Parts: sequence; C-alpha cells; structure tokens
Amino acid sequence: MRTGALFAILVACAALAQDVPAQPAWDSLKIGQTSAERAVYLFGVPDYVRIDLDWRQFTARQQKPRRYEQYSFMYFPIRGELAIFRGPLGYASSAELGFENDKLFSSQWTYRGPRLQSAYNAWIADKSQELGVAGKLLISSKRVLGSLMFVSCPLGDKPLQCLDEITVMISQEPPSK
Repeated sequence: MRTGALFAILVACAALAQDVPAQPAWDSLKIGQTSAERAVYLFGVPDYVRIDLDWRQFTARQQKPRRYEQYSFMYFPIRGELAIFRGPLGYASSAELGFENDKLFSSQWTYRGPRLQSAYNAWIADKSQELGVAGKLLISSKRVLGSLMFVSCPLGDKPLQCLDEITVMISQEPPSK
C-alpha cells in the first residue's frame, strides 16, 4: 500500500515538473492553460488569495465538493525576491494571478517606488508597441505568448511622465468578430 502511494506521489511530482524552466518568470505563465496548482509549483504559495481567505482556509475549502470558481493569488515582496516578481518590465513590486475554474485567465505586475524608473525605461525602450494617451493614462498594448499585454500608468505633468506606478496586465485576447 505504501509503495503504491509513494509511486502516485512521484508520478504527480513528475507531471508538475514537466517543462519547468531553471528560473521561472512571467513568460512561464500561459493564459488559459496554467493551472493554479502549477503556478504554486513554479512560484510558491501566494501571500494572499483574493477572496478574503488566508491560504489554509482556501486550501481547506478547495478540498470540499464546492470549489471557488474565481480567485486571485497575490504576491508581495514580504518574503524576499520570488521568481514571480520577474515581470515583463523587470522586477515588479507586486504580482497577481487571476484564475477561473483553476486556469489562469490574467496576470498582473505593478511597479512602484524604486522599481518604477527601470520599468518605465524598459517600457519606453520596447519598440514593438505604440504608446498612446487615453484620458489621464499613458497606455500601450501588444501580443505576447498568444495573449494581449496591456501597460498603463497615470500621466504626470510632463509628456510621457508616469506618476506613482506602472501596471502590466496580460489576459486572453478577445475573440475576433
């Protein structure tokens, strides 16, 4: 009996370990494909789960017949530099992974404080996207990894100046009409 259980655990671990990059980063995530379980395997247990439950309450609830359909994993640098913070514009201040039916539907990185300027420089240097202004926001979008990446920041007083933070969101591309 114990040998069978050990074998089952090894098979499960081997399945999770498929295609694990040496240093996982944002591009390890695939919208519509990455499971919540795989995200935890790649990036560790989140600091918070956005449904107003702590991690233990969430996992206990997930074991019951009624599961949450939508939730987000939130990561903050309170435990140091996790791989999840390696976002599209460099090291982020926070990260959030949104799940629906246990599959990733969006990922978001926020850059603020000492990480704002380097993220801004990386964003402006990326010539594969066109910057635009929408109201009081500086915005851009482009296709990445079969999904859409949106970048935005509140505008300052000077042209192309970002205030406070830059947000990068990757989500599924809407169906074509």
